[in-house]
Amino acid sequence: MRPIYETEEDLEKEERLALAFAEKYGAEAHKLPALYPLDYCYTKDGSVVAFIEIKIRTNSFAAYPTYMISLGKITSARNTHITTGLPVLLAVKWGCGTVGFIDVNAPFENLTMGGRTDRNDEADIEPVVHWNMESFTIVHQA
Repeated sequence: MRPIYETEEDLEKEERLALAFAEKYGAEAHKLPALYPLDYCYTKDGSVVAFIEIKIRTNSFAAYPTYMISLGKITSARNTHITTGLPVLLAVKWGCGTVGFIDVNAPFENLTMGGRTDRNDEADIEPVVHWNMESFTIVHQA
């Protein structure tokens, strides 16, 4: 089994962003179980209305021309959309304070092998999706 790298601090940052989106869109945020493929779902009047994957990045929004994320993560997110018919979003807060989101069904720019190399975990290198940064809807510009 792979190690879990998520810290309490990571979870707190994700929760703050999840709650900010919930408030902005008039919904209630619910943290999903630890190994669930997505981070939160949102409800209105008790019914689930959307799902969200949250990423907190340390680099600035302008650091790279594309946003990279695991193909496996996006496959799970798209399958959730197919199964439920509900929106599934990827929300990102960059180190500069910019916050944006993208629908996981948006066409991506490229598919490559990539991932993290700073943890010396060979399982971190996998097929990754790249979205152009301009594809994100920015809700807070730092």
